[in-house]
Amino acid sequence: EREVTLLLVVDQSGSTHFGTPRSKAAVAVEVAAILALAAANTNDRAGALLFSDRVERVIPPAKGRRHALRVIRDLVAFQPQGRRTNLSAALHYATELLNHRSIVVVLSDFLAEGWEQPLRQLGVRHDVVAVAVEDPRETELPDAGWLDLEDAETGVRHLVDTGDRRVRGRLRALGEKRREERSRAFAAANVDQVVVSTQADYAPALRRAFAQRARRLHR
Repeated sequence: EREVTLLLVVDQSGSTHFGTPRSKAAVAVEVAAILALAAANTNDRAGALLFSDRVERVIPPAKGRRHALRVIRDLVAFQPQGRRTNLSAALHYATELLNHRSIVVVLSDFLAEGWEQPLRQLGVRHDVVAVAVEDPRETELPDAGWLDLEDAETGVRHLVDTGDRRVRGRLRALGEKRREERSRAFAAANVDQVVVSTQADYAPALRRAFAQRARRLHR
């Protein structure tokens, strides 16, 4: 059995600090923590890269439960300095950081521009899993009349009439289009994808995805 290196690329930008009952950022951290412990239990190396509009924290991969607990502690305690998202820079950084083929798990809402080509480049050199974290309210607004909404990354405010079915329909269609484009980008990059929600138990989705992945890799 060869030694495996796992790198967790965790998005903590402004758009991930949204969601109920947990934020997307919190879900990403929980999933990353579980994967770090799993790596420790199989005596594999684990590390993490946390980013917002820049790479803010890097924990180089290492073995052992003590190191995994350090990764988890840093994930939980991390407070981002930036608000915007530069997923492209994080993916480039991950590509250069690892000097041999590794497993890279990217945990993000993928609400950013220009990440598709860097993801393909990362997928050429490494075994990549994309974990897309979503919140249902990003595509399904309640009928609550006029709402004053603020962009978590830019601070720009929009007054939206959620009582208008056409407005809710446009938002739903935009969300579906974004999901389809994201899935096509994952497929083009030849990376596995897992979708988890802030309002559902992520364990079944993770188990199902990694079981399918294991069966495929052992064919």
